[in-house]
Amino acid sequence: MKTVIWVVCFETPNKLGDYCKQILYKASKLITKNDVTVSAVCIGDYEPGKLQALSKYGADKVIFSQEVCSNYRQVASILFHMYQSENDSPNLIMFLASEWGKCIAADLAVRVGAGLIAECIDIKAQKENNKYKFIFTRSAVASTVLAQIYCKNTKLSMCTCKKNVFMGIDAYPFKHISVQSWYGNYREKTQPWRIIKSELQVYESTNVELETARLVFGIGRGVCNKNDLIEIRQAAGKYNAAIVCTRAIVEEGILEKERQVGQSGISISPEMYIAIGISGAVQHMVGIKKVKKIIAINTDESAPIFSYADYCIIDDYKNIIREL
Repeated sequence: MKTVIWVVCFETPNKLGDYCKQILYKASKLITKNDVTVSAVCIGDYEPGKLQALSKYGADKVIFSQEVCSNYRQVASILFHMYQSENDSPNLIMFLASEWGKCIAADLAVRVGAGLIAECIDIKAQKENNKYKFIFTRSAVASTVLAQIYCKNTKLSMCTCKKNVFMGIDAYPFKHISVQSWYGNYREKTQPWRIIKSELQVYESTNVELETARLVFGIGRGVCNKNDLIEIRQAAGKYNAAIVCTRAIVEEGILEKERQVGQSGISISPEMYIAIGISGAVQHMVGIKKVKKIIAINTDESAPIFSYADYCIIDDYKNIIREL
């Protein structure tokens, strides 16, 4: 019997982007093709041609509900009823670690009693007694170590996968695959709710998109305040570079959360990464493991970042930035 993997292609309502394709491609590579069926589970108003195109990223089948959902509980409810009605129930369900994906995964895991591993940066399949066990890698112990985890005493494993950690989408040849429309009564009584607090968060945005940037400047605790950021922005502007940061910089209010790189943030894969005042903690390095070249600037010659960097500069970053 084949192992069945579901990839829930739901980043935000009605969006099928590169993030979904990354996870699909990873799923297709976990197990020998003859031993696995990878199903893309899509919920939303999509054209059939767009769903068929998912075959190019490893989907063997599409399970499709045309329902347009306004909250994550609706999506989780549809998935739960899909899971109960399918003859070939999945052994693994993979979700995107987007805000929607994390909420949907947590809700569904409670409903079906499955193990859920969050924020995975790698997955491997290990065959035991003609069955596959999935081993998930993520950071643990306050992001100081990388742990390998598997779900015990449950048939179903579930995980959320970080963005841009499964790269190298070498598309398969297009093929016609089954697009199975799903209809069911999934309606639930909604709980009454009210808005407790509403506020507008205004962040200073950056002009260069991280998705396309070939050069990225990363700033860490060594960059003390917003005034120091002005010179870094000017240097980045000269080279059309994007700017990201560590968690400490977000907590200081210097950059917005969307620019945080690491285990609790995003992952990036530019051609070159210039790390400015970054110590090199494990939780940050997880987010830049796909970077091609790293240049580290730090006054501390024993900073862990230097053991990862291709080029090391022991100096005050201000001296370097002003020369760029």
